[in-house]
Amino acid sequence: MMTNNRYKIGVCLLATLTVIICVFLFLHNKQTSQLDTWKQVEQSTDTTKVLGLSQQKEGEETVGQESIATSIATSIAVSIDNSSDESSKETIEEMTKDVTKEEITSTEGQLNGSENSIRESMAENTVAEEVNTEQVKSYPAGTVVLRQQIDGVWETYFQIYEIKQGDEVYQRINGKSYRDNPHITLEELRYIKVLHYNFNHQIQVGEIIVNRSIANEIQSIFKQLFQAEYEIESMYLVDNYWTGDSNSTDIASMSANNTSAFHYREITSGGSLSNHAYGMAIDINPKINPYIHTANGSTICLPVNGSIYSEREQNNPHFIKEGDICYSIFISHGFTWGGSWTNPIDYQHFEGR
Repeated sequence: MMTNNRYKIGVCLLATLTVIICVFLFLHNKQTSQLDTWKQVEQSTDTTKVLGLSQQKEGEETVGQESIATSIATSIAVSIDNSSDESSKETIEEMTKDVTKEEITSTEGQLNGSENSIRESMAENTVAEEVNTEQVKSYPAGTVVLRQQIDGVWETYFQIYEIKQGDEVYQRINGKSYRDNPHITLEELRYIKVLHYNFNHQIQVGEIIVNRSIANEIQSIFKQLFQAEYEIESMYLVDNYWTGDSNSTDIASMSANNTSAFHYREITSGGSLSNHAYGMAIDINPKINPYIHTANGSTICLPVNGSIYSEREQNNPHFIKEGDICYSIFISHGFTWGGSWTNPIDYQHFEGR
């Protein structure tokens, strides 16, 4: 009888060791797979994708640990059920319980250590890098950059450029927002690259064209707005919204809540050139800060989809109001605000002198 029991115990222990070896191989393969996935993530420069995969990985890790425990428990149960000897069951339970805890704890430690190493490596790969003015010019407006990429060098991303006939900017604006005219020459305009916070509070590249006489002021203003983390939804040249004529293009840009400046066109009510035609005016978040004009008992609000923002008593963080940070920065640089006018009232509008 004793010999029979020892034989049963030996068989059960052999089965258990086989299970443990299988579990170890399973854990090793799982860890390798997860590390490969994270190495791929490390190569990605898209912040949203990185964060999304990070959340996905955390979920997979939890499910994976539960799956490991379930697999071990199932294997143990099978081994125990196959043994009819009570002492054998107790021996197997005790041994496998301890081994299971050790294996899981060890694996969790290895995975956490690998994850920390990968995150440290990702952070190292997004540290601030020196950039030159031509590199900055090549970054398309709308490009989202990481804070780590610009710490200590953020001012380099604010650059002023001449516009020369035949260059890339000229090709974008010629025949659209700019055309040969007797009032403003190409040499009198400057193309500016800036950084701004968008409505998701991400740091984003912006672009704008202004008169060279206020270019330095505009550059300084947007540096201050950036430092204050003031949110501007988008900053593209109006040419991105070109419809075929100046008036409807202006409406399209405003409707998209796009901040812009130079645009060779007449004033909204017509009859004379706008200060935008000289590059001396800028519209900030124009949909949320609309143009309102009352004539002959009727009121016009532009853009039309900005009408819901015409009631200025609402609590909206993107409203420009007298005394707020946007207003104060522009006024301190000698600009006037259209929101102070009586009729029309142009909440989006600042112009230089």
